[in-house]
Amino acid sequence: GNVSKALWPLLMKAAEVESADLAAGSDLAPVLGKAATGLVQWQKALSRGRIWEKDEGANWPADESLRSEWTDFLKDRDLPQLIRRYPQLLEPLLASLLETVEDFHNENLEEKNEQRKPSQPEEQNENQSEENEDEDAEKQEEEAQEQESKKRDENDEESKDKDGEEDGQEVEDPNSSAEPSPEMGSQQEEQGSEDESSSEVQGQDAAAQDRRNARAADLM
Repeated sequence: GNVSKALWPLLMKAAEVESADLAAGSDLAPVLGKAATGLVQWQKALSRGRIWEKDEGANWPADESLRSEWTDFLKDRDLPQLIRRYPQLLEPLLASLLETVEDFHNENLEEKNEQRKPSQPEEQNENQSEENEDEDAEKQEEEAQEQESKKRDENDEESKDKDGEEDGQEVEDPNSSAEPSPEMGSQQEEQGSEDESSSEVQGQDAAAQDRRNARAADLM
């Protein structure tokens, strides 16, 4: 009744994770000793075509639920009778048991590790929420800047159009619409009268000169 050398590597792995899961890895030696003893007991019982029952001191695998699943697995498939007829199948079956023990406790350890980090998803959600809020704030700021810039451009265009209209109204031909003021008209009338008076005087002087010249001719 010793453990086959081929099974020792699997037995060591199973004992290590079992110790880490059930005994927090405090001491591997007692866990390994119990696993080795339990494996030998399963080997003896199966070689006889039987199952190692609880009333016979079955205490391994150490987890009772796993031990119950393993027992049901053997019974449902009539594996003890098969092993009795084909002893060469015993070692592969025990190797399967050790692998099952290792996988079982590895899953338990992963669940415990996840339970020790309950706040991690919440922190990730909070960080994601903060990032989303920052992105929304930046987007709103950009939109506000775009609207403000657009409004400034529209105001500039309106100001340019208004200045153009005012310039068009101010630039006019002074000669086209200029009308003589009353003062200018009066001055022009006075100037005309003076010119007429001067012409009359000059005409009278010329007539008088002609008369004098005629009298002088008569005397001669």
